[in-house]
Amino acid sequence: MRTLEGKIFFNPLEGGIWAFESDDGERYQLDGTGKDACGEGRRIKVTGEVDNEAMGFGMVYPIFKVESYEVSPLDRPKKKKEDEA
Repeated sequence: MRTLEGKIFFNPLEGGIWAFESDDGERYQLDGTGKDACGEGRRIKVTGEVDNEAMGFGMVYPIFKVESYEVSPLDRPKKKKEDEA
């Protein structure tokens, strides 16, 4: 298992995919995150493994199979007042 920290970015190729760039500059397509992880520049920490046999929709980055992830508290989507009730 590896743990990586980095940011989410949007690649507009072939209709577009959300991808991940680690702080080391490695890029991956993530498999196993939720909608809360999507957002340009959003910081997240992911734990999992690279699946060298998988191919993603975008076919441009290796697939990183996510076992767990954490969105930076500063980058979590804001709750609407009606969501808090």
